[in-house]
Amino acid sequence: MNLQTALLDVRRMGEADRLTVASGKTVIELMDEGGYRRLPVVDSSGSPVGIVDVKSVVHTHAPTVVLMGVCGEPVVPIYHMTGFIGAGLPIFDIRKAFGMTSMLITDAARGKALAETLGNHSAALMRGHGGITVGTNLSHSVGRSVYLKIDAEMQLQVLGRKIESLAPEEARLAEAGNQDFPKDWDLWKRKVMGKS
Repeated sequence: MNLQTALLDVRRMGEADRLTVASGKTVIELMDEGGYRRLPVVDSSGSPVGIVDVKSVVHTHAPTVVLMGVCGEPVVPIYHMTGFIGAGLPIFDIRKAFGMTSMLITDAARGKALAETLGNHSAALMRGHGGITVGTNLSHSVGRSVYLKIDAEMQLQVLGRKIESLAPEEARLAEAGNQDFPKDWDLWKRKVMGKS
């Protein structure tokens, strides 16, 4: 569904049927309560401004991911499980966007700036904080988070040396085969549940 289709659907609804975010509630709470995966966003005049589309986001504080966000070297896909890195990952620098802060995403403006940095990438680093990965569902974004950490570990071991990373087409083809990480997901769940 594209933005125009979604907005047409909203405009067909009567004023009383429209969903609005009440004071004290977030869009995410509204989506969770109603079971919605996608909501069109309009401004006070009813003009389209975007779509909120929530799938899955994972935030990590893995030390190696933090280091990759501050070392000045781009993260590159070193092996087939990290094809989602593509040609590299953007780095969100909260200080450049908001000055001196606690480094935390504490309001909508900071969240929007992080989302804009992420853009169409599958992951982004957060300078001095960690990183985020996104996916089509929880197992997909968790898998990307795990493999981002492993890729960062490997890359930090070879900093300063020439690395033959995956070519963009190799990364694309590798990523096509790494959807949802089903075997890994089952293993990770067993470990978390103490059943491994």
